[in-house]
Amino acid sequence: MCGRKATSMLWCFELWILFRLEVAKPSRALHNSNRLGLVMLFLLQLTSFLIMLLLLAAAASVVVNLTNDTKREEALSYTTSVAILVLVLINASITSYTEHQAQHLLRKYPQEPGLAVDLG
Repeated sequence: MCGRKATSMLWCFELWILFRLEVAKPSRALHNSNRLGLVMLFLLQLTSFLIMLLLLAAAASVVVNLTNDTKREEALSYTTSVAILVLVLINASITSYTEHQAQHLLRKYPQEPGLAVDLG
């Protein structure tokens, strides 16, 4: 678990980056015969650090509106959190579909022996 010190936070951030690089490693995904499905790609998109921050902001917006006695009953006070959630879901959907199509094309057109492609 991450501590409060700056060094431990930096270590946690480095560990998070290494985890993301290992999970989404393009060269491994290219040579692996099992292609990730759309649902798994969608869930993988939701594990991004910025997406998690946006989801946390949406949750915080809901909590703030629930604790405010004057705005608790108003449906329009929740538009910020709903907008954030909708945009995050649209972004994850488009990104996972694009990655799925790219994986499909990479498998459809095999690499020629003379070509050298660096995937990262």
